[in-house]
Amino acid sequence: MLSILHHRRVRRLLWTLATLITFWALLAVSLRWSGQRRWLGLQEELHAQNETLDFLKLLPPAIPNERNAAAIEPLNGIRLAPGNSPAA
Repeated sequence: MLSILHHRRVRRLLWTLATLITFWALLAVSLRWSGQRRWLGLQEELHAQNETLDFLKLLPPAIPNERNAAAIEPLNGIRLAPGNSPAA
């Protein structure tokens, strides 16, 4: 009698775990799908308003060295990283 009860508990536990995993997977897929739709909608809305998501395009143009008071020899190249790193 005890082994039958034990098997029921194991089956119930496995069924509960399978149900929870299935609900978690459905929730993850649903959130990913809705998030992607919202992101694409936001991109379209910003594009319609002539806005950009490329923040490098928002930077002002570089000041020419003739007008730049900080363009002196000791400071030349201070903003560049040394070597061939991606920051350079």
